[in-house]
Amino acid sequence: LSWMQANGYHIPFLIMTGYGDIPGAVEAVKKGADNYLPKPIQTEKVLGIIRELSGRRQKRKQPEQAFYFCKSPLAVDMQKKLGLVAPVDTMSVLIRGASGTGKEWVARRIHALSRRPEGPFIAVDCGALPRDLASSELFGHKRGAFTGATEDKTGMFAFANRGTLFLDEIGNLSLSMQAKLLTAIEKRRINRLGSTQSVPIDVRLICATNADIRHLVEEGNFRQDLLYRINTIELHIPPLRERGNDIIPVSYTHLTLPTKRIV
Repeated sequence: LSWMQANGYHIPFLIMTGYGDIPGAVEAVKKGADNYLPKPIQTEKVLGIIRELSGRRQKRKQPEQAFYFCKSPLAVDMQKKLGLVAPVDTMSVLIRGASGTGKEWVARRIHALSRRPEGPFIAVDCGALPRDLASSELFGHKRGAFTGATEDKTGMFAFANRGTLFLDEIGNLSLSMQAKLLTAIEKRRINRLGSTQSVPIDVRLICATNADIRHLVEEGNFRQDLLYRINTIELHIPPLRERGNDIIPVSYTHLTLPTKRIV
């Protein structure tokens, strides 16, 4: 890829690897890669990306000022990673940070800088989902699927189709719900409760947590295979106590965030 760039060969370039780490993604995108595909690879997804690249003459560029709003070294480093990861649509992102550090803002910026900014951005607080209704909220249900289901319901995955679904505090999902989420991610299809027909989905998933999710895995409260799926790239947001000069710009940004398409 470096040789191609140096010699003027502007050919669409995909990176495929079993190592979905941030340094590899950053290096690939910096050198001009159009997409970064972590294994296992889904054939239809790859073909779709190839078709898109074949019909696109120029790689989309994002102005740096679109996301450089904080000046502390820790925040700038995180924002550089954000800007490089956002356009790579196949990367699932896990955002870690304490409450109030701006995890949802980061998710919104990833969506805005992605290849699907015109699509919906749907935010779901997993900590606020009743455990017995979580499946219905995320995947939807058919009328009569359970007591009280008097009409069909569209789930959050369907609302987020062709856009971004942000699952905040994902560590609060039950193990049974985690299994259903894993199936949806792997098959890229969902089943509404009470329906035998699966529906294809085109959703970029971004998750967030303020918990030590690896500790949850060790305790048996979070699935290792699900963590692998949602954590192609991990972004850590430093606490404000470590970057006091960012408090004012962060506060201003939160006040001016758009509220459209938020659940």
